[in-house]
Amino acid sequence: MYVLLAFSQTKPDTTGSRIDLFFNSPDIALPLLYNAAIARAAEMERLDAEEQLAEEQIKLSKRQILSGISIGGGYNWGSRFRYSDAEQISNPWNPFVLPVQAFYNVGVNVGFPLLSIVNRKSQIKASMLALKQVKTDQKLTEREIREQIITLYQELVLSRKVMENAQDAFQSAKVSKQIAEKRFRQGELQVDEQMQVLDFYSKAGLALEQAKSVYLTNYLLLEERLGMTIYNLMNDAK
Repeated sequence: MYVLLAFSQTKPDTTGSRIDLFFNSPDIALPLLYNAAIARAAEMERLDAEEQLAEEQIKLSKRQILSGISIGGGYNWGSRFRYSDAEQISNPWNPFVLPVQAFYNVGVNVGFPLLSIVNRKSQIKASMLALKQVKTDQKLTEREIREQIITLYQELVLSRKVMENAQDAFQSAKVSKQIAEKRFRQGELQVDEQMQVLDFYSKAGLALEQAKSVYLTNYLLLEERLGMTIYNLMNDAK
């Protein structure tokens, strides 16, 4: 009989224990297949990037309020009246007799136009809705991947059984051919009877090759969806 890794691109597991586990224990194999396919799916990578983008957009929208705050300062040189100097100056209201001095000014300007506040709330809401949509798309995509894995796994299991049956049929046809050739040489079998045996042998061989092809196709399709070999998947799960 052919085994799971007969066509694998990696070294087969000679013990066969992981092969049997993969085919005979779907409750173990399927979760491993789910996780591997979802972790390596290109569509999931795209959605993860969209999720990060939506989260950053929310942060930017919340920080937008800081754009209405500004800090300013200045330095000036000149004269100005102070009540504490009134007694020392003969005419405190005459700017020409006031002492010259340097002075600084610092201020904070806060301005929040009503339209900006409304737009900020709308932007935050839109960004949160976008993030929610991405998370929903992630769940839907994960479900689609699981459904695909189930289909591919079942097709692989079925094609393996078909291939095993084709292998058994071919072995039977091979034995029948050997017996028929011996009987024909001994004169115990007619030509038309031998031709029937040879035709059965030929059809059995063709059926086996077709079964091999279907099995190999299903095997490679599942590996392609996983993004890794089945052998490595089961080997890592030990």
